[in-house]
Amino acid sequence: MPIPFILGAAIAAKMGSDVIGGVLGRKSAKKAAYAAQLGAEQDAQAYFAIAEENRRRTLQDANDLLAIAEINQSALEEDALAAEHAATIEASGLAVEQNRMLGAQQAAYGASGVVLSSGSPLQVMQDSYNLAIRNVNNVLEQGATQAKRLLSQSGIVGLEAEQHAKRLVDEADILRKTATYEAHRIIRGGQIEGVALKRQGTQMLISGFGNAINTGIGAYGAMK
Repeated sequence: MPIPFILGAAIAAKMGSDVIGGVLGRKSAKKAAYAAQLGAEQDAQAYFAIAEENRRRTLQDANDLLAIAEINQSALEEDALAAEHAATIEASGLAVEQNRMLGAQQAAYGASGVVLSSGSPLQVMQDSYNLAIRNVNNVLEQGATQAKRLLSQSGIVGLEAEQHAKRLVDEADILRKTATYEAHRIIRGGQIEGVALKRQGTQMLISGFGNAINTGIGAYGAMK
């Protein structure tokens, strides 16, 4: 039995609508898939850029820390040299003063007619001389001890700075590794979403053609 023109046109329109709907759905799904992948790549790039900036700042902190430590070390080393120099000057002045006192003591003994070759006067002079030597040496040793302490402190400052800087460098490396992993994860997520959307679009296209075919078959069956 022939299909009336109006009914045939309606069936054709319905079939065309089904096909067009499937085609448009697939096209829309493809656009959404592309947008999902592009958005994921942009998000990954932004995330990685922020992580790289944090890494750069962390490395800069490490460099600044080492630079400050170097300045502090130089200051401590200068203080150590200054301590030794000051001790040398003080010891030199003390030696002059001790020699003057020994000379005055010897002159006093001589003026009183005391013989210094033996006995108590000689022992007194020897004791005075030994005391003078000890005083001078004490000053030099104190200066050396202070210098050694300052140099030791300088070494500690440098060591602590190196250790801290190394921790910062390690932290910077972890930041990059983490950012790389996270960026790849974001991109993979976008790719997976894109594949899912494309598959959905393909299913919509197939469904559109299927609906059109079913519409045609149903109409043909109804007209028998």
